[in-house]
Amino acid sequence: MVKIRQFYLTTLTIAVLFFTACSDEPRNDYSLSDIPQQTEVRRFDLEFFNMNPNQLETDLAKLKASYPNFWDFYAHDIMQWSDSAIANNARILITHPKVKDLRDTVNMVFGDFKDQAEKLEDGFKRFRHHFPELTVPEVVTAFTEFSYPTATDDSLLVLSLELFLGADYPYYSGFNLPEYKVRRMNKAHLVKFAFEAWFDQQFGEMPIGNRMLDRMLMEGKKLYFMDLMLPEEADSIRSGWTGEQLAWLEKNEFQMWTYYIDAKLLYSTNFQDFGDLMVDAPYTAAPNVPPESAPRIASYSGYRIIKKYMKENPEISLADLMYNVNADIILKESGYRP
Repeated sequence: MVKIRQFYLTTLTIAVLFFTACSDEPRNDYSLSDIPQQTEVRRFDLEFFNMNPNQLETDLAKLKASYPNFWDFYAHDIMQWSDSAIANNARILITHPKVKDLRDTVNMVFGDFKDQAEKLEDGFKRFRHHFPELTVPEVVTAFTEFSYPTATDDSLLVLSLELFLGADYPYYSGFNLPEYKVRRMNKAHLVKFAFEAWFDQQFGEMPIGNRMLDRMLMEGKKLYFMDLMLPEEADSIRSGWTGEQLAWLEKNEFQMWTYYIDAKLLYSTNFQDFGDLMVDAPYTAAPNVPPESAPRIASYSGYRIIKKYMKENPEISLADLMYNVNADIILKESGYRP
């Protein structure tokens, strides 16, 4: 299935707590060198923009032949080009002076892409270790006219580098995006977005229930998945919360749980009752939640339940966790008590 995504810590003790949160995770106790998985990142964006406008039909045919699994997905699903318009649209892009400036910025920010490619390869080695039966995607970088940071289908993961050029990139100011989104539009967050997208592709259609508990545990699974795929990344990168927000969540974990219980939210199936507790935002805009709160407080609670469940059940693999859609059993067997 195609999935295209739209788009200070208070004490040193808390900082150490969060940034070492995964160091004792036994499910990371294996050697990457033992995993026979190589993930090549193909730079379609470079090849596309290196086409010669004077022999465009020939170069387009070569590009299409070089990317048999990707070309139709790119041209039709991502760019929404009809076959008759492909050549003209491609010519406009590769000859437009503003697009050339953008290409130069991408090359300046990402260079040879070596650091990101190594992180992607290591992450997909971990993915292969935990899910040997699942597909490791072909990873392709592509220009999407600022439309999608990532796109996936069953065997492809597409990364749009123009949406990770840094919060001060001047074009972004014209998109009227909120600050909390723009602050993550940098190369440090690229690999995080990539693995979130692949999680959604692989597990986003799991038959979970519609209760708040079901949804918050699914969010918790995603955060735990990110821990295991990218253990060397800072928690503030993997989770999307700032250090200050993480400190607030840690401090208020008990109060959040009490809030769900008192408001009878855990087993509600009305998304309007609890949706604001999970959506990305500057803070959690829900009744009786203070404006200095972190966003997605229920997602954090779900993560803490999942962490406790996996700690209490060391025989449970990551795959077992992902395919267990019984939220009541997970909550009970976690023994979660904030």
